[in-house]
Amino acid sequence: MWQNSLQLAASSGDATLKGIILRLVPYVVAVLAVGTALLLTILLQPLLSQTIFLLFFAAVAVSAWYGGMKPGLLATALATIAVTYFFIPSVSSPFIYPRDSILRLCLFVLVTTLISWLNSQLHNAKHCLEKSMQKLQASEARFRRLAESNIIGVIVADMNGAIIEANDAFLTMIGYTREELLSDQVRWRDLTPPEYQEISDRAIVKLRNQGVSQPFEKEYIRKDGSRISILIGSALLASEIEEVISFVLDLSTIKQTEHALRESQSRFFALADATIEGVVIHDNGKILDANPAFAKMFGYEIDELIGILITDLLIPESQKLLSENINSCYDEPYEITGLKRDKTAISLEVFGKNSVYKGRNVRIAVWRNITERKQAEAAIRKSEKRFRRLVESNIFGVAFASFDGSIHYANEYFLNMAGYTFADIVAGEMRWNVMTPTEYLSLNAHAAEELRKNGVATPFEKEYIRKDGSRVPILFGAALLQDYEGEPEEIIAFCLDLTARKKVEAALHQREEQLRLITNAVPVFISYVDAQQLYRFNNKKYEEWYGIKASEVYGKHIKEIAGESVYEVVRPYVERVLSGETVTYESQIYSLDGIAHDVNISYVPQFNQHREVEGFVALINDITETKQAQKALQQSEERFRKLTEKVRVIPWAVDANTGNFTYVGPQTMEILGYPSTDWYAENFWEEHMYPEDREWAVKYCIESSLTLDNYEFEYRMLTADGRVVWIYDIVNVLRSEGKPQLLHGFMLDITERKLSEQERERLLAEAEAANRMKDEFLGTLSHELRTPLSAILGWTQLLKNRKFDETTTARALETINRNTKALAQLIEDVLDVARIIQGKLSLNLQQVELIPVVEAAIETVHPAADAKEIHIECRFDPTVGVVVGDVNRLQQIVWNLLSNAVKFTPKGGRVDVQLERIHSHIQLRVSDTGGGIAADFLPYVFERFRQADSSSTRSHGGLGLGLAIVRHLVELHGGTVSAESPGIGQGATFIVNLPMRAVYVENTTSVLDASSVDSEISLNNPSLDGVRVLVVDDEQDARQLITTVLSQYGAQVMTVASAADALIAVQQFHPDVLVSDIGMPEADGYILIRQLRSLPSEQGGRIPAVALTAYARAEDRTRSLLAGFQLHVSKPVNPAELATVVANLAGRN
Repeated sequence: MWQNSLQLAASSGDATLKGIILRLVPYVVAVLAVGTALLLTILLQPLLSQTIFLLFFAAVAVSAWYGGMKPGLLATALATIAVTYFFIPSVSSPFIYPRDSILRLCLFVLVTTLISWLNSQLHNAKHCLEKSMQKLQASEARFRRLAESNIIGVIVADMNGAIIEANDAFLTMIGYTREELLSDQVRWRDLTPPEYQEISDRAIVKLRNQGVSQPFEKEYIRKDGSRISILIGSALLASEIEEVISFVLDLSTIKQTEHALRESQSRFFALADATIEGVVIHDNGKILDANPAFAKMFGYEIDELIGILITDLLIPESQKLLSENINSCYDEPYEITGLKRDKTAISLEVFGKNSVYKGRNVRIAVWRNITERKQAEAAIRKSEKRFRRLVESNIFGVAFASFDGSIHYANEYFLNMAGYTFADIVAGEMRWNVMTPTEYLSLNAHAAEELRKNGVATPFEKEYIRKDGSRVPILFGAALLQDYEGEPEEIIAFCLDLTARKKVEAALHQREEQLRLITNAVPVFISYVDAQQLYRFNNKKYEEWYGIKASEVYGKHIKEIAGESVYEVVRPYVERVLSGETVTYESQIYSLDGIAHDVNISYVPQFNQHREVEGFVALINDITETKQAQKALQQSEERFRKLTEKVRVIPWAVDANTGNFTYVGPQTMEILGYPSTDWYAENFWEEHMYPEDREWAVKYCIESSLTLDNYEFEYRMLTADGRVVWIYDIVNVLRSEGKPQLLHGFMLDITERKLSEQERERLLAEAEAANRMKDEFLGTLSHELRTPLSAILGWTQLLKNRKFDETTTARALETINRNTKALAQLIEDVLDVARIIQGKLSLNLQQVELIPVVEAAIETVHPAADAKEIHIECRFDPTVGVVVGDVNRLQQIVWNLLSNAVKFTPKGGRVDVQLERIHSHIQLRVSDTGGGIAADFLPYVFERFRQADSSSTRSHGGLGLGLAIVRHLVELHGGTVSAESPGIGQGATFIVNLPMRAVYVENTTSVLDASSVDSEISLNNPSLDGVRVLVVDDEQDARQLITTVLSQYGAQVMTVASAADALIAVQQFHPDVLVSDIGMPEADGYILIRQLRSLPSEQGGRIPAVALTAYARAEDRTRSLLAGFQLHVSKPVNPAELATVVANLAGRN
């Protein structure tokens, strides 16, 4: 070893010495060069006297060329010393030289230094060039080896698509041969698919601008047409000829690997997501990722778990255990306890392994929720404990035995039952095959076969022979406990002593016989039917009724006994009871002699322990006599009800000390809608009293109870449904020691009486108003008739008795003519009203152009308007077209409205007349700037004989019939008329809507009987063929009458009794016209029409509707029209008029 050390030291020393020599060689060369130059200069001094430095320049140059800067400087120094010493003479001292010599010497030093520096730089450049050449050669060698190694594809190409050179790896990659490359059949542009041409062009631009293109992925088309994924990077070789070198990497394997990796990851994540085990990835306890099962295990979403510490999901004791196992890299399963989001604890089994995830060291753990397993284990332990207690409790016998008959263990119950002791078991004297009587050995063999086959034996009854020789009846069941290889099979037997049960069964049998005796004695059909509808028990009553013995009925189906027709009747009830419902109903059955009997039938289901119906008991009671008695009682009650139906009474009693009711009769539910129990609440009576009566009624009751023994008073109560009921309360006070102790009495419902009184008062007021209106009308008629008559009579007398000039005579005749026309108009109006009332007003229907009719009416009133300087503004819609109507009556309508407008408009006012078409109606609007209409009179403006000012001092004449006639004529045409006014002094607007009928029928209308009809419209024999009419009325008689009337005219009629049924019928029946009563319970006609009008058109929201009602006042009519009815017809109605109204609404006039 020491020899080797010496050799190493020697070789190290040689190398050091060699290095020193190599470093000293340039300096030696410098010394030799200067020495040589010195010798030559001395020898050639005569020739070089003027250029003494010439050879020394050469020496410095040689030294610097060979050794560099430092040897050159050494040569310069040596040459300077030699020249100074040998060739420059001193002047006066050895160290003092001539100035020119010193200058030449300095120039020599400067020039030689520059020569040394230049040679040094040249030397360094040469050295660097040699190194660069060596590196380039090495690089070329490496590149050549790389290209020839065919690890990646290498090509040299130009930017136009030609490939100049390519290695075998590239040719193999694209499937071409070198011969095809040399023959210019391989071009990189042809290899590039169209979708990659753009990215290739961008790479070319980059190459031209930057000389290099960053690697990017693309595809090449191989010779066989397939594609190959590549990664290509390029660099510009020569910018003049635009040659490019490219490196091509085949990505096929990488792509396949990536695809396989993605599929593997997908499978892993799918497996992690699908598994019921929780999988979590954490870094020293900080959760990085988890599967859904882990998040669900704790009641979180995955995003909520990312970033939190896994120990936050555990109880404190388990946090420490988990941290220790993570730090120690423990990779065996262990158990911990976690906390769910709702703070409930769960038992967990954790198994973890260290792994790498996304480039970092992590721990992947599988968490299994073993809460149910723990609970099951606990349940098993608890079950074993319970079983042990059950066995030791000796509720039944338990024994462990073998198939050979030996018994290994028996509890105390079993020993006492068999009369043996535990010592007998140990001694082997107790054997089950010996204890079994001979007649039961076959059952034992069958049980043993069941045990070996199924592991369990069906319980069966048998007997054991006790030790004393007596027998004990038992219920025996067994199960196979062990069947391991090499171990004997062991049986666990369960025995129940049936001695007591057998006694009970005997007693039950005796009682069953007694029960049968009792059921046979009861005059009721009693039977038991199982779930298959088979009779299992029948009492003697069945035998007597059907003439069949109970034994023959047993096991028969209901259909066989009762017959097909009876069975079809009772089957729905049987199905209900078999579904678990107790059923009671009444029916009729016929005895063998054909007599019908009323019966009450009850079916009571029998359930087993699983709440499944096993059968039912049928009880059939003959209630024929009861029905007869009930019928007699009902007749009696009906007579009594008729006597007492006017008296609705609630008996009551109140404790005077507490003020609380102690008794309230059940009649309170019928009268007020409150059950009796509600009255026992504190202050119930006061709280449900009408607010206006509450204070005085309570005060009166308290004060009267203190001083009076009997008193009575009237007040109002609020019912449960919000109605107001009038109560007449009769109170009797019972006292003790002079103080009230008990109050009792009767509350009488006097609502009808009160309403009758109010109705009587209303009718009286209406009658008085009607009389007043009649008197006012007669006074007005007298005045309006006498005024023109006075002028006519006066001028007639004058013309008869005197002679006048032509001017006076003409004026007299014009006055007589004008007053005659006024008088004729008054008479015509009265006659029109009379015709309306009598039903004789006729229409001569024809096609009418409305615009000329309106213009003619305007022309008629123009003189009167001009006299008052009233401007009439007209706006007519040219698309109004033709309507079907009576031209004279239509002109009368317009003339009446315009006359009223001119009459009530002051001098200089304005009247606007507008006629336009709105959908399927023509609307006429007549507006004025006159005196307006008061809001309280507006509902009565179209009533006959009604005038806003009927006094003798009124400023305008007239009978008050014009607007009433307008309304009747408009409605006779199937239209509507309404009035609007902002108030007194603000003018008024009258709006007439007339229908545009699609079919014109030549006809003449006349109202046959309008004495009780408010619309006064009729047609002669209207046709309602195919018209669907829905009639809504709560009165059955009314519905039948309307159905009969309309059916005679060909209508299809459907009737309903309520608004709710009407809305359903509209959707099903799709009527063309609705005829509805107004006064109906729950929802009246107003509510019905509003609900109907709120529906879309396609659901019946625009069905024409007429209100047919007993409410005949003007305000009732107005309310009906405002609610949405087209017409208002009051009851009773003439049949022909009702048909006419329906025909008009259906467009059949």
